[in-house]
Amino acid sequence: MFWSESRMQEDALDRDGRHQPIRQRLVWRQMQNLRKKEVLRGSDREINNILPFFLSMETLTIFDDQFSKVKDLLHFPWVGCDYPANKIKVLVLGDSHYTVNPDSSFCEEEYQRCLVDKDFTREILDDAVNRDDIWSMFKGLYSLFGVTPYSAERLFWSKIAFGNFVQRPMKRSDAKPTSDDFKQAWFCLLDIIDIIKPNICLFIGIRGWVSNGYINIENRGYCSILDDTVRISRCTPWRATIMTKNGVNTRAIAIHHTSQGFSPQIWRDYLTLREPVIFSSIKESLD
Repeated sequence: MFWSESRMQEDALDRDGRHQPIRQRLVWRQMQNLRKKEVLRGSDREINNILPFFLSMETLTIFDDQFSKVKDLLHFPWVGCDYPANKIKVLVLGDSHYTVNPDSSFCEEEYQRCLVDKDFTREILDDAVNRDDIWSMFKGLYSLFGVTPYSAERLFWSKIAFGNFVQRPMKRSDAKPTSDDFKQAWFCLLDIIDIIKPNICLFIGIRGWVSNGYINIENRGYCSILDDTVRISRCTPWRATIMTKNGVNTRAIAIHHTSQGFSPQIWRDYLTLREPVIFSSIKESLD
């Protein structure tokens, strides 16, 4: 017998009111959303039929012991359950976390949680994917790769890894990471690449990149920037090869942030022309 609603609600929270693991929260939230949309009428049989669909959003934790040893890594990346089996492994990198309220004012409680909760990024992704309204960042990302919201998006996240590049949370919606933030971000990224070994890193946003042709990251790896004079929507994309000190090679590209001012078709054409492996590998994994 499947849990009753009251039991699921009770089990989804601990004594302090904090959410329990992503798996329970996801099922509970999706049950509520489906009832709101009058898709689900409430029988245990119907709930059991849709349960596997929800659990496909579960993140892998097999790398967490290694993530815990990465210096200054505040937030463990999301790793889709099918990521290790992919022939071409893709890591998508957002910019940074902003701990602000809906009115853009600073949220101290969220900021403090962001500093100590290693699952913060995973929980934010979980919430973003399962809310009724889709965040503009993810809406642009889905449009870029032809992902259908509320259906193929779960398959999309099960195939890739995801994290935020900058680790320090921002206190204002208009705050910008410092040069030290980006330096720390590169150190963390090199270690993450060593652990999950992505073939491709897709940066959502171009902040943190430099214009010289070769970056020696304090003997911990290098990033060879390819000359690219293309400008799209007042944005210059960057293409690079990242090699860690352990010899892991990763192809990387930074594009316009997929939220405000993003044109999916233009960037789809660019990726298809300049970096076809990035585009085709993600598309193929969703077929």
